[in-house]
Amino acid sequence: MRNFATPYLPLDPDLPLDDMMRQWPSTIPVMLRHRFLCVGCPIAPFHTLLDACREHGADLDAVTKDIEEVVGGSVPPPAAGTVRSRGSRRSASGGGGR
Repeated sequence: MRNFATPYLPLDPDLPLDDMMRQWPSTIPVMLRHRFLCVGCPIAPFHTLLDACREHGADLDAVTKDIEEVVGGSVPPPAAGTVRSRGSRRSASGGGGR
């Protein structure tokens, strides 16, 4: 079962990048701006945002903020009874959030 402790669905730590970019195409320029090679990569269906930040040496919080800005109001609200908290997001430095 997924850990839904992140603020928005596209930033779910288990959401593959390919799914995120397909559901929210506005995230593609963000990925390119951060010099991620994920767009069109055969590993994108398996990598998460956390994986990409680790691979490219990027700051997870900075990338997350940029993605939140472009996704904006297109993210559905959390389902009733779902608790989401910013404080439990895993860091790109490998810190555990689970």
